[in-house]
Amino acid sequence: MPVRSPLRPLVAAGAAAVVLAACSGGGDDQTIEPSPTAAATTPAVTPSPVEATEVPEPAVPDAGADCSAGELLAEDVEPQGLTDAAAETWSEIREAALSCDYDRLAGIAGETADFTFSFGGGDDPAPFWREAESSGQRVLAELVGILELPAGEDGDGATVWPRVHVEPEDDSAWDELLSVYPPEAIDEWRELGSYLGYRTAISPEGEWLYFVAGD
Repeated sequence: MPVRSPLRPLVAAGAAAVVLAACSGGGDDQTIEPSPTAAATTPAVTPSPVEATEVPEPAVPDAGADCSAGELLAEDVEPQGLTDAAAETWSEIREAALSCDYDRLAGIAGETADFTFSFGGGDDPAPFWREAESSGQRVLAELVGILELPAGEDGDGATVWPRVHVEPEDDSAWDELLSVYPPEAIDEWRELGSYLGYRTAISPEGEWLYFVAGD
């Protein structure tokens, strides 16, 4: 009868123990990670292009356009020694000049049949004054300036600014020009014996007769 070795059951038991230990990971719990899944993505939405709407520029009235008189400080000045009609015209002219409103000035001038704005003639003073201003002449500033000077009177009873135009022999009348013109220009006119700057006149009935410079 064959003899069974007593060590065989022990070897089998030890092998089983090794297998159990390997499967149990040394006794520690083992967490099984879930298989990664692709992150859900939301497709990007491209906004439809917005068409730019061109906003038209607002219409700019002639009043308030740039001119030399626009930089002047509008002070409260009242004319002296005028009829009511002449005083009203004086105020309208000054206000339009301070507003750089060439068309309004031309409208006031147009109420007089023979209004003079240039010795070269012409029918519409507005383009003439605009062009002079654009070339650097201070036409409307000088208009406001002389209207605020003391006035004189011509032989027809019209009120004239500045008074040196009708009173060139009065030294103080020349000195009054210093608020409007540079001393060099005034000295040159005095040597010539004639005022050649801008002058203007209004009739007692309120007609704007002329606004002109030169000789």
